[in-house]
Amino acid sequence: MSQSIRYSLFKIAFSCTAALLLFTDAASAKTQTETFTASESLGCSQSDNNFVLPGFNTTLGTLDCIDVTLTFSGRSSIRVINDGSAPLGFSDASLTVPIDVSGPDGIDFDTSLTGDIASGTAKPGLNSFKTMKNSVTDSQQINPGAYNLWENQPDNLVSFIVSKGDPTYQGADHGGDLFFGGKATEHGKISVEYIYTVPNCLGTGGAEAVPEPPGKYFSGIVAVALMLVLIRRKKLLST
Repeated sequence: MSQSIRYSLFKIAFSCTAALLLFTDAASAKTQTETFTASESLGCSQSDNNFVLPGFNTTLGTLDCIDVTLTFSGRSSIRVINDGSAPLGFSDASLTVPIDVSGPDGIDFDTSLTGDIASGTAKPGLNSFKTMKNSVTDSQQINPGAYNLWENQPDNLVSFIVSKGDPTYQGADHGGDLFFGGKATEHGKISVEYIYTVPNCLGTGGAEAVPEPPGKYFSGIVAVALMLVLIRRKKLLST
């Protein structure tokens, strides 16, 4: 292989390595997005129940989005009292429990859990009919203008209030001597997801910088070595 051909091959290799180095530099300058989810189980007492979730620590990065999700599930039993002396039919019996969860920036989940029985027969006396397990899920996204209510709060905590209202009962009485009631057990969870951007390099006290890819340094070493070889080859060709 002639010296001119070798010189051309080294030149091509040098150009490719330089391009790779530039690409790696550009890639390492990008930011990365991370998420953090905090969740808390909810109490279901008749009175208001206060609880807190971790707020967002701004040293982690810059908030892009806050999603709050409420999930409630429960099982109920509908009780039907038959004051008559003979079995009586009924239909559309249901028990509904209202649930309200409020938080910062006027966030409010106003929902309910309902258990129902399409139809049945109640014997004289007290009858209990279990309903299918039911669940409800609702999500809300926080207005960016209210992010300050979630960032660096005292003790880094955000307050919520959950309330369970009085249940309501209903049913279609086919005999005139039926009374409807019941009981329910609910379980809930609220989750807050913080989506934020971590800069490539933050000041003192910020999050750690995104580590540079090891290939970047290797590419730089190769580029320098090739440059030295090219200078030497060029001198040889010119003599």
